[in-house]
Amino acid sequence: MDILKGLTPVTERMPMAIYKGVLDNLPLACVDVVLHRITAPKTSDVLMVHRLEEPSKGMLWFPGGRIVKNVGLTDMVRVHLQRECGLDDSTFDIGRQIGTFDYSSRTGVVPGLNEGFHALGTCYLARLKNPNHPISLDHTSRNYEWTNESALRGATLHPYIAEVLNASRLFEQRFDNVASL
Repeated sequence: MDILKGLTPVTERMPMAIYKGVLDNLPLACVDVVLHRITAPKTSDVLMVHRLEEPSKGMLWFPGGRIVKNVGLTDMVRVHLQRECGLDDSTFDIGRQIGTFDYSSRTGVVPGLNEGFHALGTCYLARLKNPNHPISLDHTSRNYEWTNESALRGATLHPYIAEVLNASRLFEQRFDNVASL
C-alpha cells in the first residue's frame, strides 16, 4: 500500500532527549539496500560501506538508514542511495524486497540507551545499471568497497549482514562466517 497522497514527510530531527526515549522503548524502523553490480555473467559484487557511526561503527555495512514518516519504503531506498552514495534514480533499479530482519546492539546512535539498541531493517535488492558508475559517500561512511563472494567468505561478517546476504540469494552458498557478538 502506498502512503496517502498529501501527507508531508517528517524530516526534521526530534530533540535528542525525546529520540533517546523513543529508542529506549521502541525499535527503530530502517531500510537497508543490498546494492550490487554485475561484473560478469552470473557474477555480482555488493557495495559495502565502512560505518563511521554507532551502532556497528567501523564495520562493513549496507547503505541505508531510518525510515522517515510519510515516505514509502521504496522511496526511502531511493533517498538513502542518493544521500549516502550520490546515486540518482537513473543509475539503479530497485528489485525485490528481501525481507525484514532484527538487528540489536549494546551501543546505539544515542549513548546510554537502556537495554541497548534495536532496529528492524527492511532490506531491498537494487542493481547498479553501470558497474563503473562512481560512488560519492556522505558523512556517515568512511569509505566503501565493491565486495565479491570470495572476499565476503574470507571476512568475518556481522550476523545481520550474513542473514541479509543469505536471504538475498545473490550467491549460491550460504554465509556462515559470522562474528560472535
